[in-house]
Amino acid sequence: MNERSRLQGRHGILRTYVAVSAIVTCTLASGFASAVTKTVDFMRCEMHVAGAPGRVTLKLTNLGSQTFALLRRNTPFEPMQSEHLQLTRNGKPVAYSGRLVKRSPPGKDEYLVFAPGSSQETVFALADGYDVSRPGRYRLYWPGELIDAAIGDVAVNPDDPRPHRVTCKTVHFTK
Repeated sequence: MNERSRLQGRHGILRTYVAVSAIVTCTLASGFASAVTKTVDFMRCEMHVAGAPGRVTLKLTNLGSQTFALLRRNTPFEPMQSEHLQLTRNGKPVAYSGRLVKRSPPGKDEYLVFAPGSSQETVFALADGYDVSRPGRYRLYWPGELIDAAIGDVAVNPDDPRPHRVTCKTVHFTK
């Protein structure tokens, strides 16, 4: 086999690998894109900033007739483990400076369960993840994105996440 035939063979393999890689990448990307995030309209979200700016209270209430369970990761119920809030000061983003935690897959004990009519509340300090020491007009928003949630009798299954979203109003405060 001459050098040219050997190179063409190698390039042919490389082109096939790149084509297969692109197909796999597109399939994975389209699989993630097709995961529909459902908005949970029966969960009421209330968020308040009190006292010294940066003390935040978030309360979720299940107004529905079914049980609702949510994975607390990347939510205010597990504050400052990731960048899950959006904060601006005078219209400019305030960078997240808190901890970023890499973890193993979640366990069933990491879910909060809301019976119909029940509420759960969390209080946390924005200063644990954001610089709120400077004066200004602040805008705080939690997009309400849940990595996984189960409605009704559906069992929580950390191996098969079902993304959902809870609508929460933006909070404004001045320091």
